[in-house]
Amino acid sequence: MSLRRIALLGVLSLACLAVAACVDIDPAYEAFSRLLEQRAAGLQSKAPASNQRTGGSAPVGSSLIPDPAAPPAANSTAAPKGGSNVRTAATADVHPCGNGVCDAGETCSTCPQDCTQGDGSPCNRVGIFYSGWHWPAWAATEIGRRLGRRAYSVEDVLRSQTGTIGSKLIGTSFEKIYNAAQLETSLGFYWHHRPLQNFYCIYHARQPSELLYNAAHEGTWGAGSGPDCANWQARVQDHAQQLVATGIDYVTMDATNLDQHDAFSDAIQLRPFQVLLEEFSRLRLAGIQTPDLAMWQRLPTLPLRLTNINVTNYGFAYVMVLYNVPEYQSLILRDPVTKKKIFFYPSVADVDLNIIKYIEANGGLNDIVVQPMWVGQQKSGGWNFFAFCKNIVLESNTACAQPATPESSKVTGSQLAVSPSYQATFASVQFQAIGQNSGITLKKQWATAFTVKPDWVFLTGWNEHVAQPQDSQGLGNSMGFEYDPGFVGKAFVDIHGAAFGRDIEPTVEGGSEMMDITASCIRVFRRAVALSSTWCPPTELCCKGAKFSATYQYYGIGALQFGLFANSVNQQKAAKQVQQTVTIRRMGDPPTSTYIDRRVGLFECTSTALPSRPAFLSNSWYCENIYSRKVMKAKRVGYMSVYKGMNQLRTLIRCRSTGRGGILRDKYMINGGSCPDGYVPDKVLGYVR
Repeated sequence: MSLRRIALLGVLSLACLAVAACVDIDPAYEAFSRLLEQRAAGLQSKAPASNQRTGGSAPVGSSLIPDPAAPPAANSTAAPKGGSNVRTAATADVHPCGNGVCDAGETCSTCPQDCTQGDGSPCNRVGIFYSGWHWPAWAATEIGRRLGRRAYSVEDVLRSQTGTIGSKLIGTSFEKIYNAAQLETSLGFYWHHRPLQNFYCIYHARQPSELLYNAAHEGTWGAGSGPDCANWQARVQDHAQQLVATGIDYVTMDATNLDQHDAFSDAIQLRPFQVLLEEFSRLRLAGIQTPDLAMWQRLPTLPLRLTNINVTNYGFAYVMVLYNVPEYQSLILRDPVTKKKIFFYPSVADVDLNIIKYIEANGGLNDIVVQPMWVGQQKSGGWNFFAFCKNIVLESNTACAQPATPESSKVTGSQLAVSPSYQATFASVQFQAIGQNSGITLKKQWATAFTVKPDWVFLTGWNEHVAQPQDSQGLGNSMGFEYDPGFVGKAFVDIHGAAFGRDIEPTVEGGSEMMDITASCIRVFRRAVALSSTWCPPTELCCKGAKFSATYQYYGIGALQFGLFANSVNQQKAAKQVQQTVTIRRMGDPPTSTYIDRRVGLFECTSTALPSRPAFLSNSWYCENIYSRKVMKAKRVGYMSVYKGMNQLRTLIRCRSTGRGGILRDKYMINGGSCPDGYVPDKVLGYVR
């Protein structure tokens, strides 16, 4: 394939990233983009052959799957008679927010969909990434539950390995995440942490009379099948109310991996989006406020063109059908100036411009705008769904200053991405992801928004929760699984455990911390916009504890570098070992159990009597009486966790010499490394970042 590929709508091809002349995308994003391309290819390969691009869909123009190219008024399924595609008071919902009118009492803080700033300009909008991928994973755990088996998350398994070396996870405890018999059925989607209301999904099969019903799709994701999700309606209502209370005013559904329309993509992309539309519409009619909705749909990429594809084999055609349902017109996210409905697509590679035009024409209505969104897109007018701080994945006290998009290529206004974490390549590989750092990353990214004041903030994200392991491409071992021979060469891209992910939905492990920080930061953001200020009130959670060195610090010895809990002034005065009780579970414990997460000091030990002997590290303030306590000097360099979990996933192991009586202990291994020749593993000192 030629490296010379046309940039459409400011979106450069992945191949172009390798060419020095292509400078519109930050080269730091190249590796990540390639990884996501590979993941998408892997997902597509799992779809059943009978549902690939060449077949498996109902014919275009049928009563249940209307022709999206036809004018909606001519097709009763796509848009019943009397339908409108304009947000007006004539299509008002019972809840006034969303009726197109800034009613009494509504402001940019309470209803940015309808209101304007004091100068008449549109309100700044705050949206969030939403995933509907959970059904296969939930179905596997549900089947196990009915058989009396427990289901575990990746974080559960990570925490179960505390204090061990050589633990085997794949084939033993790692398989317990889903129950071994269900792994293939679930397509290898692993829960990484546990949502506060336990594992869930929102899928339920369509009935024959419902829009987009397809008998070959209902109740199956192609490679397996399962029951309808339990309590799906309650989960959607909970999410709508939590998001509104947090300050989120639009939700974008993730459909970024699969472009074709088959049972798999329907189950994890299209149907969950349809469920949100149905339920948010019902909630508004019941007087409950909800965010607006938009789809982030993968499109077929070159060499596929509009002229050589059947559009009914691709997901975008069915999204267009949903975008044209009259009852949903006030729900679909719109450009504040043109009033057109916003359709996002991941700009991972070039797309035929005629496909873009086809979607925007919308059967002659010309009421859709197609906006590219991926990573590193700011120079070409694309949106970013996350963005690196200046220091990429090594935290510091400097401002994050992630890049913003000054002017979107299609949607009116500027845009900035904000997230609790992000990764350069894999979330599970050491120093490839920044991690949540107890909310510090999220606070620092929001601080950029207070300065930039973008028209659009996009937060990634709400509820990813599940992921498939991928080939790590030689970048290293996954943190916490470093001594598992069955996990060598495997890694997770977007999320790893409870603290190396981008979700803000409350979880058992993290509580509501990320959501609470987000709610606080949105309040500060709207105040900053209204008052043209950058001030962060010290009473707001968003404005507290954003200094990295107050909580964490990096430490290096030889070629090793790792993160410790900070050796702060208060800790210097504290006991030699710090303890605190946190809500944290071990694998096999009931969800409500807790244990003591002890933080133990890490000490550099030197001999005053034998100064020529190398210093060694110890988790004992008296250096374990290696020599005589009277001649040992211990300097605390920070704190480790006694238990593996959250941000502290790397096992720090001390090595000892096989000679000289075994007393020389100045070598260490971490994250799958090995002791040098002449040394053997001695002890686990603790768990570090």
